[in-house]
Amino acid sequence: MQPSLGVGELTERLTVHFAAHGGCQPSGGLHEGDEHQFLFTLALEIQVSSLGDTPYGRRRMFHFDGGSFDGPKLKGKVLPGGGGWSLIRRDDVMEVDARLILETNDNHQIYAAWKGLRHGPKEVMDRLYQGEIVDPGAYYFRTTPYFETSSEKYSWMNRICSIAQRLAFCECKNARCFSGVVVAMHQSSTAGTFRA
Repeated sequence: MQPSLGVGELTERLTVHFAAHGGCQPSGGLHEGDEHQFLFTLALEIQVSSLGDTPYGRRRMFHFDGGSFDGPKLKGKVLPGGGGWSLIRRDDVMEVDARLILETNDNHQIYAAWKGLRHGPKEVMDRLYQGEIVDPGAYYFRTTPYFETSSEKYSWMNRICSIAQRLAFCECKNARCFSGVVVAMHQSSTAGTFRA
């Protein structure tokens, strides 16, 4: 049984690998190369509430108080007010659903939303639930972020799908911290001259 988390201030670092290719199905680790292009790393300031065990599993809510993102094509801040929801199902798979608004340094806003799954060997997941730092390669954690913006400059983000992989961890003061997710965003190249 996983311990319940109370409400507390947490900082979660995410590195998302956003891959823009058909189907958005990850296969192993994501690496810079012909099919993936790094977009940014995301850091979130969050508060967590836990409902404990419900008929569907262990349910938690995350309130995003802010944060930042940084990459070669865009950088800026995360606006307060976004959130996330997770359900650790009876089969020990965690479902993730998150939504937030990014504001670039040049004042363009981008809505981001993703769903995903986390699971792994019981002994690895037990260590995560106890707050230990665990090698991200020891378990599966992928999300599929999508973006929406009215910005002409960043309209290319309306046409990519992406994959986020948990890559790194954070440390928090006076609070229990989740293994941070480093969201190294990767956009895929396509055959021919077409570009998103």
